[in-house]
Amino acid sequence: MEFSNYFFASTEIIGIISASISGCIIARKCKFDLFGIMLCAILSSLGGGIIRDILIGALPPRSFYNYIYPLSSVITSLTVFTIFKILKNKIPLRQDLMRMLFLIFDAIGLASFSISGVQIGLESGYGNNGYLCIILGMTTAVGGGIIRDVITAHVPLVLREEIYATASLLGSAIYYFAIKLGVNQALSLYVSMFLIILIRLLSIRYKWHLPKGDEE
Repeated sequence: MEFSNYFFASTEIIGIISASISGCIIARKCKFDLFGIMLCAILSSLGGGIIRDILIGALPPRSFYNYIYPLSSVITSLTVFTIFKILKNKIPLRQDLMRMLFLIFDAIGLASFSISGVQIGLESGYGNNGYLCIILGMTTAVGGGIIRDVITAHVPLVLREEIYATASLLGSAIYYFAIKLGVNQALSLYVSMFLIILIRLLSIRYKWHLPKGDEE
């Protein structure tokens, strides 16, 4: 495997692990059983990629023929479930701590999947269609989170929280144009991911958000 492919695959796994952890945290809060926690983790981490692959006609979606993806999610969810079980009997798991962990891992997943979505678009022959590649980045990033929030009876973060999809769009655009301009792939990836995570966490810290609809 070439270094660039290995590098990209590592980014995808980081996103899957991060999104799985965020899915586990919210599923635990909803008092799901072990199967429910694993399902929530899988949908959180793979849902966006499945939607992306369907959009570009890559069937079956990558998650259905590359066992590493679902296996990584299952192992992560089992590990998180076990850690929570152990810690619960030793130290209290405060809600504010759980929310902080959820937001951090969700931000990492958002950044990782934004880049992977753009990269898939480039590798699938759509390199000259910047609009599509950037949208694929955002779709990959927010799709799994939307599914996760729906099955846990929450209004999706992308519709109600601080800057979320906007951070993904910005980072996806930066990565796409950096690659098209010939910037080193590793540098493009690191800078784009860093900016997405930074914007997301700063929006939470300082309560940045887009204008909301007027209440009746």
